[in-house]
Order: sequence, then structure tokens, then C-alpha cells
Amino acid sequence: MTNHFFDVGANTGQTFGAYLSQLPEYNGWTVWCFEPSPRHFTALLNESKAFSDRYKIKVCPFGLADKTAACTIFEKTDPQGDSLSETLTMGYGIVPNEHHGYDVMATVYSAADFILSHTAPDDRIVLKLNCEGAEFPIIRNLLTSREALKRCSLLLVAWHMTEPNSEAHRLTAELLSAGANIKQWMGQPE
Repeated sequence: MTNHFFDVGANTGQTFGAYLSQLPEYNGWTVWCFEPSPRHFTALLNESKAFSDRYKIKVCPFGLADKTAACTIFEKTDPQGDSLSETLTMGYGIVPNEHHGYDVMATVYSAADFILSHTAPDDRIVLKLNCEGAEFPIIRNLLTSREALKRCSLLLVAWHMTEPNSEAHRLTAELLSAGANIKQWMGQPE
């Protein structure tokens, strides 16, 4: 059995210092850092290097979604995270897109397919979704693959409003009904 921490929306690697390093039970785990936005990648590599003595780190320059495809990355004026969603609403309102005169394309993989092909049935996965709206299609994808969902012992979710709030409530209820352990992602240990 292998322990995996899937950091979906790894951004610049903040999860290492603010969360993982605060909880010694994660020492020695395989940490998968998924970040499709190229502008955050150099900082993510540097942060991963700083923690490579504590974790087996796999830096993935692509995202997870509900399908395997190439898609547009919308660079946001908010430096916290770019998005696969053109419209992203945070607590302070809509986060505008940056316009550079070109499109940034990225690859995404089906979350369920990735989990099934890169982990074993007896592995344990903690799945952190802080992915600027992509949590909705990822969760829908996992709900269609009970085997992939069953491998996730804990889902830590930050809901970003790309869809009505009622959709977040509905998906949470479906996850709970399927036996998933889901908690709100706060960015640091509770």
C-alpha cells in the first residue's frame, strides 16, 4: 500500500509549507503536484525541491478534469491561481482574466482515469482540490467511477463559484451518499 497526496491546483507549492509540513503523518508520502498553468511552474519546482527530503514528489505540468483533453488556461489578475473556467467568482466578486493577445493551452487528464492508472486498489489517497472551479467536473468524474472514488480516503475541497452554490451542495451530498469523507479545504490544518 502506498500513501498519496494529490495536490490538484498546486499553484506555487504553498501546500507543502502551510499544510503538509505541519502534519507529520504525511512524512514519506508520495505527493503529486498538479498545476497546468505555466506561469506558476518555476516556483512550484523550487518549492518541491525544498521539500524533497520529506516526500516523494511528482510534479505534473498538467491538470485533472472530467476528461482528457487540451483546453484553455485563463490567466487571472488574482495571482492565487489561474483557471480552466473563464468566469471565476471569489468572495470579493468576479476575478477578471488577463488578456495578452494569445491563448495559453494546457493538457488535462480525467481524474478517475489518472487515479486508476497510477495507484493500486489498496492505496490511500488524500485528494486536495483547490483548483479554481475545476473541482466541479473532477468530482462529477469521480462520481462516475466508484472505484477511483473508493481509493480516496479524504477529499479536501475549496469550492470556487463557477457554478451556482446549490451545485456544490448537491455534489457534496452525492459524495457523502457514496461514502466519501469530504472536508472543506482551508489551506492549513484545522
